[in-house]
Amino acid sequence: MALPTDPSLPLADLKVLDFSWAGVGPITVKYLADHGATVVRVESHARYDVVRLGPPWHDGKPGIERSQFYASYNTSKLGIALDLSKPEARAIARRLAAWAEVVVESYTPRVMRAFGLAYEDLRAVNPRLVMLSTCLQGQTGPYAEFPGFGQLAAALSGFYEIAGWADRAPAPPYGAYTDYVVPRLAATALLAAVDHQRRTGEGQHLDVSQVEAALHFLAPALLDHELTGRVATRAGNRSDHAAPHGAYPCAGDDRWIALSVRGDASLATMLGVSDSSAMTMGAGVMTTAAAAARAAGPALSCRRASSSSYEPSCITRSNCT
Repeated sequence: MALPTDPSLPLADLKVLDFSWAGVGPITVKYLADHGATVVRVESHARYDVVRLGPPWHDGKPGIERSQFYASYNTSKLGIALDLSKPEARAIARRLAAWAEVVVESYTPRVMRAFGLAYEDLRAVNPRLVMLSTCLQGQTGPYAEFPGFGQLAAALSGFYEIAGWADRAPAPPYGAYTDYVVPRLAATALLAAVDHQRRTGEGQHLDVSQVEAALHFLAPALLDHELTGRVATRAGNRSDHAAPHGAYPCAGDDRWIALSVRGDASLATMLGVSDSSAMTMGAGVMTTAAAAARAAGPALSCRRASSSSYEPSCITRSNCT
């Protein structure tokens, strides 16, 4: 992907220095880059960004320049490799910080301090600088130096406890979950700080704890505990707002339908259109699900890959072979 160079893009005049790695920081900065910001990404050939080592690979061949995982988070950026253990490299980093309006990093606090590149150090060369630091548990507190990825942040913030069945171990959301929710908040905070910088000339240091930011996506459970003392936990497919709500067996071999019905009127309507005989075959499940959805709300058949021939949008777009 070519670098966005359109001067009409909303962030075309923004300059960003990106020290971050893995997920949250690079994704946050990519939002800026894709909207026109000039981003210089700093990496090390001594310690590769971990996502460079993850598949899928271009042409199926592993290599540090072949990871689509890495490319997904870092297109639209310029890149430079610096060995920040060397004074000459740190001098280059400070020159880049003097050029930039925004600096982003995602290490535990001791790392940038050890390099002499913490906010206090960089502010000396660029008083207007906005710096975003986003590590697992923030820049202060007893666990500030505790490193980790989004799986740990999801567990610490409570997502694992509420996902799965009550009588089983947690079935957490896939992957480094908080890596994909925190950038939305981090980018919003960063743009607000840039707006403040441009109106007042003042820089600032944003401390975005990934655990704390992720808690915003658990707001209903947190408010419920505050008001009632109830602690949210695993409840399988049950819902506080719908019943029936789950995947239910139908007639036939391993046939299922997923339902989410809100209110007695919707339930009565759905029962009126349900025909058990129509659920014998996969196509019948599709027909019943469509009728239930029209009448009462969300209803979808749970299909296997072999059932794709029943999918109308797949057939219409000629994607079924």
